[in-house]
Amino acid sequence: MQARYEPVNLAAFTADLASVFRSAVERAGLSYQVDCEALPEPVYIDREMWEKVVLNLLSNALKFTFDGTISVTLGTEDTHAVPRIADTGTGVAAGEMPRLFERFHRIPNARSRFSTGQRPDGTPVLTAVGEIDMSNAGRFRQALSRALDGDTRIVVDLAGVEYLDSAGLTVLFTHAAHIELVATRLLAPVLTISGLADITHLHEIDPGAAGDGPQ
Repeated sequence: MQARYEPVNLAAFTADLASVFRSAVERAGLSYQVDCEALPEPVYIDREMWEKVVLNLLSNALKFTFDGTISVTLGTEDTHAVPRIADTGTGVAAGEMPRLFERFHRIPNARSRFSTGQRPDGTPVLTAVGEIDMSNAGRFRQALSRALDGDTRIVVDLAGVEYLDSAGLTVLFTHAAHIELVATRLLAPVLTISGLADITHLHEIDPGAAGDGPQ
């Protein structure tokens, strides 16, 4: 990829990007702080690359923060613009750090979150974050049943789900006639191979694009 640098009002651009996540962060019951101070002059960046970095960092912060705060700040140090995205999420235990880039390794006792909301057209949405397996499939089933509550159709947003096993798939199969699924291209093959994609509608989105499902 060839970078294309141009002068940008970095404070305004970063604040605009951060605003994309405000509703999702607040629905999750988290505090959201955005403080991008005006810089003395434009900064030369590749807008597309900057957008990907900021949105991916915010997506990960939302996935792994279950209480507390997510903050986005932009300031200066010497002659440099310095962005910081911080959260009070679970982090990675020191003992897991050596295996951070080990393929298929799962961090034990990962947390999950299920929250409900609505699309602009009023369609109910159940958003799942974290991992769904035998340890929390019961909670997932209860959350989905409560979210349906007489509605004939609901969107199940799995864009923030890192792992889904047979117990989670069973819950989805049970309600397949009443759900639409949103998943990243990393999780979509699991839903396709299981057969879920054949009996319900699956919307694939890019990783880090949570919230970009069907409107």
